Amino acid sequence: MTAAIIELAAHINECVEAAEKEFYGPTAFQADLMERRRQVHELTRAGLTANEIADRVGLTPRNVTRNRTLPEPPDNVIPLPPRADEITDERAAELEVAADVAIDLAVRLQEENPLLTWNALERMDRWQLQELAVLLLATVNLDLPKSELFAWVMDLPAARGGPDMRIIRHQIAITDYQTVRLPAGGKPLSVAVSRIPEIQDVAIDLWTLDYEILAPKNLDVWVVGTGNPMPEAARIDSFIGTVVTPSGLVWHVFGSEA
Repeated sequence: MTAAIIELAAHINECVEAAEKEFYGPTAFQADLMERRRQVHELTRAGLTANEIADRVGLTPRNVTRNRTLPEPPDNVIPLPPRADEITDERAAELEVAADVAIDLAVRLQEENPLLTWNALERMDRWQLQELAVLLLATVNLDLPKSELFAWVMDLPAARGGPDMRIIRHQIAITDYQTVRLPAGGKPLSVAVSRIPEIQDVAIDLWTLDYEILAPKNLDVWVVGTGNPMPEAARIDSFIGTVVTPSGLVWHVFGSEA
């Protein structure tokens, strides 16, 4: 991984950890939400508009409107998460519109011009972007491995053996049906396999952190990672699979008839 990718991953992890500390720490986070809601009600009674309240309290006008529809919280009481029957019809309609927008952007991204989606996102405010992100994250099938969820990434030229590859282990001749051990780089998150039918199986030993590929004797296998050019013999159409470690290390496996 490049330094930029490592820095990005570290920043995202820091954001998640900070959110966890704030949310799961002492009741300061929820108490702050309730205090802002109390302020919204007080300023509403004082005759301020939603925009004026938003400037004073530090919320968006939409959040001010939402807090106005919710009952003013009693002192020293932290509410439970909202139930489905507490969501207003107006809010439900907003979410339905947001879902339609998410689907439309996905169609434009995958089937038309990705630049249209990118440019549309650039024009959205922070609230809209966060809402779209949450809607799309809610659709992720957590039962699928990363290799299936993001199969299109594995189909990119760089993932299938582009010019930015280097040999980690030179050609390995398999004399019989046996296992070929890939370099250990940490407990893998996912494996994408069976680009060619000759590959029988992939086994991962989570204790020794060895990655094993079971292949017939007439198949030669290369293991490559990011770096220098890959061997000419490792053809793109012979891509076998990819092993991804938690640290982000990617091992690409190629094979061809011996």
